[in-house]
Amino acid sequence: MKLRGHKMGIVSSKWRFHVISELQSKKLDMFFDVVVAQEDTSRHKPYPDPLLLAARKLQGNPADCVYIGDQPSDVQSARAAGMINIAALWGDGKFERIQTASPNIMVQNPVEVLNFVSQLKR
Repeated sequence: MKLRGHKMGIVSSKWRFHVISELQSKKLDMFFDVVVAQEDTSRHKPYPDPLLLAARKLQGNPADCVYIGDQPSDVQSARAAGMINIAALWGDGKFERIQTASPNIMVQNPVEVLNFVSQLKR
């Protein structure tokens, strides 16, 4: 996504220290422009606050943002923020659990995310 010119952010319920450490250990930190962590907002997912903060930091309109998550609270947060939401069915994403949140789309792998986003108007 980053290599295709998209701004990238992470919104996590974890503390910033843990998020940054995990990204650095996997050499992924260079791909993200913004990290919003637990300490950045008083209300957390499923509220939209952390996603809206990430959009502001990226200087983006929430309606133009796509949020990818693997939990029902991710879908709920994105919907409340006015963002397109993608349910990731890898990692902790389980179809039975996340389908109840009615995501815009469910994908099996990251390539499907690229295909979906490439079809959106920019």
